[in-house]
Amino acid sequence: MKKIIAIIIGAVIIGSVIWAFARKGKDSPYLTEAVTRGALLQSVSASGKVEATSDIQLSFEQQGQIASLAVAEGDRIAKDAVLVTLNQRDADASVANAAAAVAAAQAEYDQLIVGASAGEKRVAEVARDNAQESLVQTVARAAADRAKAEQSLAEARVTWEAARTNLTQDIDAKLAAAVSAANTAEKKAQGVRNILDELYAENNNFELFFTITNVEAQARAENAYEAVAAAWQSFKTALAAFRAAPTEQQAASSFPLLEASLVPVRNAVHETSVALVDAQVSGSAPKTVATYRTDVAAAWTDINASIADLADARVSLANARANGTAAIEVKQAAMATAEQNMDTVQAVSAQSVAQADGARKQAQADYDKLTAPPTAEERALRRARVDEALAKLLTAETLRARTALTAPIDGVVTKVNVKAGETVTPGETIVRLFAANAFEISVQVPEADIPKVNEGDAVRITLDAYGDDQEFSGEVHFVNPAETLIDDVVYYDVTIFFSDTPPEVKPGMSADVTINTDRRNESLSIPLRAVKEKNGVQYVDVLNDKATAEKSITLGMRADGGWVEILEGLEEGEMVVVGMKKK
Repeated sequence: MKKIIAIIIGAVIIGSVIWAFARKGKDSPYLTEAVTRGALLQSVSASGKVEATSDIQLSFEQQGQIASLAVAEGDRIAKDAVLVTLNQRDADASVANAAAAVAAAQAEYDQLIVGASAGEKRVAEVARDNAQESLVQTVARAAADRAKAEQSLAEARVTWEAARTNLTQDIDAKLAAAVSAANTAEKKAQGVRNILDELYAENNNFELFFTITNVEAQARAENAYEAVAAAWQSFKTALAAFRAAPTEQQAASSFPLLEASLVPVRNAVHETSVALVDAQVSGSAPKTVATYRTDVAAAWTDINASIADLADARVSLANARANGTAAIEVKQAAMATAEQNMDTVQAVSAQSVAQADGARKQAQADYDKLTAPPTAEERALRRARVDEALAKLLTAETLRARTALTAPIDGVVTKVNVKAGETVTPGETIVRLFAANAFEISVQVPEADIPKVNEGDAVRITLDAYGDDQEFSGEVHFVNPAETLIDDVVYYDVTIFFSDTPPEVKPGMSADVTINTDRRNESLSIPLRAVKEKNGVQYVDVLNDKATAEKSITLGMRADGGWVEILEGLEEGEMVVVGMKKK
């Protein structure tokens, strides 16, 4: 009752402080709480029943089959009496295996002390010599493999260089051919133009020498001839650019222009040929109409040949570049393969030599170890193995002894839950014993709270039979490590002893307990609902006048009543935001 009054007084003081600070920010839209300093209590509450402390539930620590039952319900038994035994067949086998392991470990220890025989030494010597010979052969093979790979790489580099030289030479030859083709095209095109100029002498028409009945053909021919001058100028410009820099790049740029510039000339030749089909020559003409037609036909042949030669030279140059580049790429790929092969051979050779050398060293070490007397460390290691085997034998014998369930106290058997032949699991209640004059409370704590509970924690107890006003004290006596499932929820059984057992307490009475799991004195605290988290960092909004500012904090214990301990980040009296006021 004194504790309750103290808590109420503390709550009134804290409420007064909070009210004072709240008045200071009455115009603020935020709901706030002050950072306070004081005692914090963490507790876990549960309900259970009063039971006799000697109502003991006995179980096996291992799974097994019931071999015999020595008691029945109602029997009075003495302390250490055997109640139930398990089938010992597996336990006997484990003991036998552990004993055999002890014998083997002892034999190995004895063999170490005696040492190796002459035959064993000879075998180790032969293994050492074979490993040395294997190393010599491996080194020789590795050297031969590296030499072969180096030769292949050198040959690949030679063929790659040859491909590059061939490309340069082929490009030079194709450029020379392109220059020749351009010069020839110029000469032939000039001749074609001379023929056209002769036909179109004076005023660019046929009226001087010819009478054309096909007026439309004559008009097309004259128009086509008028375009020749501009085309010829374009041809000369492109040709001059190529001659100024007769390179592969310039050829790729100039030759399409040269070809395109001769197309209007060819068109003029064609239209002139059509116009001369039904033309009549005047008496003043220096040639017959047949001769003019022959000249035009020859011009047609020359102009087409010029265009074709230019195109062939351009294509030939491009093909030389493409084919040469492809050949270089093939040779370069072959060289890369040879380089990769060289790297592989070197790595494999090094690994093979290292493995052979490791095997030689291991064989030598085995021989040295076999022929040398045992060291103190070896004797200690083998002795430790013997001791380890003995420890496992002791464990096996202990487990076999645990196949018998004995009475820990004098008492009466109240329940036998098994029959002979049944299989039981670890922790399953087999027999229950009862003794009077001692009481405890058994409660079930959820798994979320069980980490907080420890044996020895103080407990406040109220009994329904006495009412909430009468409180008893106690402490946590035992936390059962085995879980209990209730509606798929995990609970753990916790046993609580009375500090002073009330005289009127009876088994079966309902009890409410509060386990004091932790306490802080003079710690800063705030309501948990004020805590926020951003990017993994916990913080609060602190109210300064009417504005808020974020402050990072470090939390400690989560206390009862929705409060949480503040380890770092806040000062006593600061106002933290817990919500917004309703408008």
